Amino acid sequence: SDVCSSDLEFMLCRLVAALTDFEHAVVSLSSDGQMVAALNAAGVEPLQLNMGRGVTALLGLPRLRHALAQFNPDLVQTWMCHADLLGGVVARVSLNVPVAWGVHQVHEGAEARATTRAVQYICAKLSSKVPNRIVVCSDAARTSTIAAGYDAERCEVIYNGIPTDEYFRSREERIRVRTLLNIGEADIALLLPARWHADKDYPNFIAAAKRVLARLPTAKFLLAGAGTETSNIELQRMIEATGAHDAFVPLGFRQDMRSVFSAADVGVLSSRTEAMPNVLLEEIGRAHV
Repeated sequence: SDVCSSDLEFMLCRLVAALTDFEHAVVSLSSDGQMVAALNAAGVEPLQLNMGRGVTALLGLPRLRHALAQFNPDLVQTWMCHADLLGGVVARVSLNVPVAWGVHQVHEGAEARATTRAVQYICAKLSSKVPNRIVVCSDAARTSTIAAGYDAERCEVIYNGIPTDEYFRSREERIRVRTLLNIGEADIALLLPARWHADKDYPNFIAAAKRVLARLPTAKFLLAGAGTETSNIELQRMIEATGAHDAFVPLGFRQDMRSVFSAADVGVLSSRTEAMPNVLLEEIGRAHV
């Protein structure tokens, strides 16, 4: 759907860089995102259609069809429900190209936004006709997807994974980053690697952090992800409400997450919708390398 800085886009960059025997084309339904540079480094310049959201996105369907027709693909793989619906229908119905849908989350049901619930409902109805395969990233995602009405026979689990040889804790980077952030060596640093989004449930994390601070007053909470900058007024209000502003370290979007992981003692994720989050796999990988 977009090329912003979420787990999914990092996985896309890894996939493009690793599958060198294939020619890749990346089409984003939205506009510019932080992962454009990473995709460029992997040899792909994403085409960004800036189709907008909701009903407005329908006006961009001719541009989407034109873009896909220009690439003349052998296979269209769509990621996330909005792209599954729009990209899948255009590729299958208009261009008669094989389609693989990508499901990387568990379905929220009533907690999801009304537009997302509507899109997922339509996808479920079309799931026996549009995609050749529905690729889900975990057993939990498969169970949730089938429960939401998707065609069970077309669901196939391909687990998320990480290159473990790339994940290790660097003592040098730990010292460097903690020094820059004014975190003492004896302080416990907890890292939430998540962009600012309702699905990431920052209010829940902030509430949990307040309880931790009651027992560990010197704990530090690193917030790393797009939208966690100090300019985020809503986030700053949540932090101020804890009465411990200095315990929180908003880092914003970071390209050096390996270094940030090295600086942390504990990895945390408060997301409500993750099926198999890569950031936790990365933290587990660091713990065992």
